[in-house]
Amino acid sequence: MRMDEPMRVVLENGCVLIAQQVKGAPLISLNGFVKGGTVWEIPEKIGSVNLMAQTLRRGTETKTAQEIDDALERRGANLSFSAGHEGVSFHLSCLPQDYADCASLLVEILLKPTFPEDELDKQKLRTVNALRDALTRPEEVSYRRFLSLAYDSNHPLHYPADGTPESVEGLSRDDILATYKKALHPARTIIAVVGDMDPKGMLDILANGLIEWKSHSPESVDFPTASFPEEMKRDYVNLPDKMQSWIVMGHKGLRRTDERFYAANVMATILGAGWGRLFTQIRDNQGLAYAVGASLQAGLVEGPFIVRMGVNP
Repeated sequence: MRMDEPMRVVLENGCVLIAQQVKGAPLISLNGFVKGGTVWEIPEKIGSVNLMAQTLRRGTETKTAQEIDDALERRGANLSFSAGHEGVSFHLSCLPQDYADCASLLVEILLKPTFPEDELDKQKLRTVNALRDALTRPEEVSYRRFLSLAYDSNHPLHYPADGTPESVEGLSRDDILATYKKALHPARTIIAVVGDMDPKGMLDILANGLIEWKSHSPESVDFPTASFPEEMKRDYVNLPDKMQSWIVMGHKGLRRTDERFYAANVMATILGAGWGRLFTQIRDNQGLAYAVGASLQAGLVEGPFIVRMGVNP
């Protein structure tokens, strides 16, 4: 496959579109990101951005959730939305001959979602059940607790992006509509599409619909700076009848744009990736842990540097 130079345009509303032709690629692949994420949430409404993203494609002003599913299934296309601490992401994959229809559907979902009450209730139930299951697993509970200790309550990473069972159950349709209006904005959106099509044609199809995208939420977002705690913090969570305990330790790390990122990432890789030094020494040589690793989760925010171990209680 041969790749041509990418084409980039910025629409009048600030939305950035990038397209690149890859000769011989069987599918069109589109990825989008809207900066912001959980920075818009208040403590009482955590999980609202995630629930909004999960329910986004469950109905528009002209299509029901079933009609959207049918339209994608007939074309063998895939369209998904997700949300995290830093933003809302979406992905579209389809055949080149179906790109115009699928891209138009994506634009309609972004601009004209309706969040039907029944679909919202279904997604709330799925999310709450998934959260309750996650909170029975030591590896998940320990990581969530670590973030709440490592980051102050005014930082997005202090709270889980998918919320808690209690916070999600308390979210109403009005909450989700308010979250949609704050969390999505064209000026904070970047969309990249790649496939065996003329890049200008791929961009024009998107631009014709997205140029109508208007929003009254802030055009930019600044993530707060994290600070180190004044003293070491420790916490223990008891989960009875578990065969394995998980230990998570670390501290706030770096933003991806920090000039020290590459050196820090090499360090984390040497320590914790695959058969790194931690794995070799702690698991193989001493047999003290079932699993052990380290990672640097740098991004738009100062994500954590962490070491995680699964050990015999």
